[in-house]
Formats: sequence, C-alpha cells, structure tokens
Amino acid sequence: MHLMVTRRRAAQALGISEDNHLPTHDLLAAFLWREKFVVGEASIWRPYLNTLPKSYSVPYYSAKAELEALPEYVRGHCEDQIRAVNESFQLVRKLSACPAITSSSYSWAYFTVNTRAVYLREHTSDSAKDSLALAPLLDMFNHSCSAEMDAGPNSTTAEVGGDCYQIVTRKGYSRYRQVFINYGPHDNLRLCLEYGFAMPNNSMDSVPIRLSDFRRVGIGHEDNVATARKSGLADKMTLSKSGPSWNFKAVAYILQMAPNRLPDWREVFEVDLDSDAAVAAWIEKVLQDREEGVSSAQKKLRGMDSLSESANVLLDLIEMHLTLITSALINRS
Repeated sequence: MHLMVTRRRAAQALGISEDNHLPTHDLLAAFLWREKFVVGEASIWRPYLNTLPKSYSVPYYSAKAELEALPEYVRGHCEDQIRAVNESFQLVRKLSACPAITSSSYSWAYFTVNTRAVYLREHTSDSAKDSLALAPLLDMFNHSCSAEMDAGPNSTTAEVGGDCYQIVTRKGYSRYRQVFINYGPHDNLRLCLEYGFAMPNNSMDSVPIRLSDFRRVGIGHEDNVATARKSGLADKMTLSKSGPSWNFKAVAYILQMAPNRLPDWREVFEVDLDSDAAVAAWIEKVLQDREEGVSSAQKKLRGMDSLSESANVLLDLIEMHLTLITSALINRS
C-alpha cells in the first residue's frame, strides 16, 4: 500500500491540505503533472512515470473536423469530455504547485488518472465517486469483458484497512499467458470515452437511444414526450445484440398513446410490448434513421485523408454500432 498514490499523498506532495476543494481525480492529475513536468528527473516517482503511456487515444484528442463528422449521439459525449477536462484544468491551474501549467500537458495527466486509477477508500466517510488512487504496476493490466477478478486491500473489498492492494483472478491462466482484469461492465462507447479503445465481440455493447431519436422521425406528441421523460424510462434506452431494451419498447408504447390515456401510462408494465405492432413499427423507424446517420458518419470519416489515432477508435466504435443496428433490422424483417 505504501506505493499507492492516494489523495493524502498527492495533497502532501502538492503542499496543500487533504481537505482541499479539488476532486480526487483532479488532485491526482495535478500530482502527476508536477512530478513529470516540474520535479522531472529528480522525482522519486520517475520509475513509475517512465511506465506510463506518452499519449492516449480518447476522443479529446480528435480534430474538430473528425468530431463534427460523428453521429450526434457520439459527438455529444465527446463534447462533454472536452468540457470536463477544461473545467478540471481551470481548477488545477490555480494551484501554486503547478506553475506555468498548460492545457495540453495537463490533459496527459488527466487521462493518465482517468485510464489507470483504481478504487480505494482512505476513510470510511469517503464517497465511492471520489475514492481513487494510482497503483504503480497494477495499472498495467489490460481489460477483458470476460475476466473475473477481485481487487482491493488484501484482495477483499476496496475499503479502509489492509496492508497491501491485490488483484486476484477467479479464472485460471496458463503459464506465459497474458492475465486480464475487468474494468467494469462497460459498453464500447464508455470504453472509447474513458479508455480510448473499443472491443469487437463486447458482450456488454449497446447503442444508446434517446427521445430526440423518436422526435426526429416524427413520433410522439409533446405531451407524450413529456410523459415519457417524467416516467424515467427514457433514461436507459438501448439496442444490444439481444435487441431493443425493454425501456426502448416501453417508451415507444407511451409515445403512441392517445393524449386522453396518458395519465394511465403505467399500463405499459402490464402489456405485451413484443406483440404490439405499433411499437415494432416505430422502433424500426428509429433504427432505420439511426442506421442512416451512422452510415453517413462512417463515410465521412473514411473519406478523410488521414485520421488521428483517437478518430480511428471512434470509427471502430461507430462501425460496431452500425453492425448492431443492421443486424437488428435484419432480424426484424
């Protein structure tokens, strides 16, 4: 545990109180930036810094034209990421321990934390969202959605206490074979945004669907849309290999209800959505529109002279989404 970079250790290195206002993610990023760009070769963390990637392939590093070519549902997440990094930078640049910090050098530190931090609670009062630490060497394991493992102090749970941080696999590995860990049950959009890669045959992959997708194809009166939004069902609409999610179908049902029946929208929990012809027809319209949009984005990206590494990952992502959508439409025909 003494090699882990916790909130307390980062704050001490920066010469500020552990109880400062910075989120732990930003505090760890500030620590990394200072050790790499200010302390430099004199840093006791130099051996660890030398193991870290020099660049990342997350959407933040894509060119403006590449981002503009993306489908809106992907582009919106990329723009959110850019805003988050910029807001973090504005907080960290105020620290006296980070003189002459630039957004370009800080982004490296930000995404090092984003892609490599582990969950660790230093205090029982710590929130799960803010419980992060850097774990030298342990952060070199790659992700597999099929990996089964436990991680935390003494390989129990990541709580206060324990004299070492362990990763223990629940599956056996042959000698000389690569050992994988599981970053979490993430779809490819999340993997692309947070880690800079997308995985073929990801069993957790799905395509997000939004209320605006229905409106774009002319489905849903304003009152129906308001009812669907208030129901909370529109928050988790997806298309996966198994087909449209229940929420996707439920929202399609609410959007086609007559206005005088909207107060009874909860009947959606009782009906057989798979047998509703109107629901099936409207879902097909949404998927056809999404297929057209993703296909158009694919052609735009492929038509560019050269793509950044991050844009190539985004291209992989939307092509995997296109395969999901096309398969779903074929299965419905």
